Amino acid sequence: MNKKVTFIIGNLRGGGAEKVCVTLANMLVKQGYQIDLVALNLNGAVRDKELSSAVNLIDLNVKHARYSIFSIWRYIRTNRPSQILSFNRQISVVLAILKKLTTSQFRLISRNIIFLSIAESNKKGLWHGVIAKFLIKKFYSSSDAIIAQSSAMKEDLLSYLGIPSEKVIVINNPVSESVSSYANKNSLNVHKGGYLLCVGRLEEQKAFHYALKGFSAIISEFPELRLKIVGQGSLEKSLKKCANELGIAERVDFEGFQEEMIPYYLSANLTVLTSLFEGFPNVLVESTALGTPVVAFDCPSGPSEIIIEGKNGYLAPYLDVDVLADKLRLALSHQWDSADVASTAKRYSSEAILKSYHALFNDQRPN
Repeated sequence: MNKKVTFIIGNLRGGGAEKVCVTLANMLVKQGYQIDLVALNLNGAVRDKELSSAVNLIDLNVKHARYSIFSIWRYIRTNRPSQILSFNRQISVVLAILKKLTTSQFRLISRNIIFLSIAESNKKGLWHGVIAKFLIKKFYSSSDAIIAQSSAMKEDLLSYLGIPSEKVIVINNPVSESVSSYANKNSLNVHKGGYLLCVGRLEEQKAFHYALKGFSAIISEFPELRLKIVGQGSLEKSLKKCANELGIAERVDFEGFQEEMIPYYLSANLTVLTSLFEGFPNVLVESTALGTPVVAFDCPSGPSEIIIEGKNGYLAPYLDVDVLADKLRLALSHQWDSADVASTAKRYSSEAILKSYHALFNDQRPN
């Protein structure tokens, strides 16, 4: 059994891909794997604090994937990895180019983190809109295997890249170790704090202005209810302006980035997701694992595969704020059983997800 694997990622900041990377590395070293976790840089890193000391963390100290080819090549030449799991599509392009230009024989596994066709269609300019898009179509598809986080993401990859179905393997994201451990050791029947919760980067993709609009439509019916938004990003001022214009600013709390999210999920009445697109939203998995139901737009991709209507939450049609408000009303009026909600996240346990990675690293495809 091959138990030596190199992970390569851009950085270890506070995003979902970084969290999954650290979670997987920690789980695998407990199973006896040797893991090198190679980061292009550690600028603004927060996830490194969550990393097991048994994981070998390597900082290449380069600014961006397009400047990383020589640094990555030096790592490969020195360490001769047999398998590399890439958490970034630009890094996967660099690795695929190195495979073609050198005699290196490593197996390249790319973990796709986004609904690729939509993400690439939004790119503009000569570099991102033309050159990078061409390189991704040509070289990303030459990965030996590509991990899709959801079935819908797999279909998108097959269509966008024109690659054989057997090359793309669906492996969902695991529940993080901290969330899983807490849920297993503690009662999830806690007093709710009277708020809706949104979690994520304050950027266009997360579309939190829809959450603000949905919240504004129901506040007269729930006079004590608040909205908490956890995250940071370039749209903070814009979102605060939106809250002001909707007349709800006094009932919206911008909490910034938070390292410890368990108390936020536990005390929320609902977690709300209004993204334009996703890969496989960890926010919904973590919330349900902690017994808190969710309401989400049926965006590509992930929510429709996570949410079981009436069991752990509700789906609203894509970008339909009126129905979103109706679903919020319905969810807030529903009597949820926390244990029932949490049971729907068992399929994303570390044990279940690790079986798929064991099979992949040993070239056995999961069913």
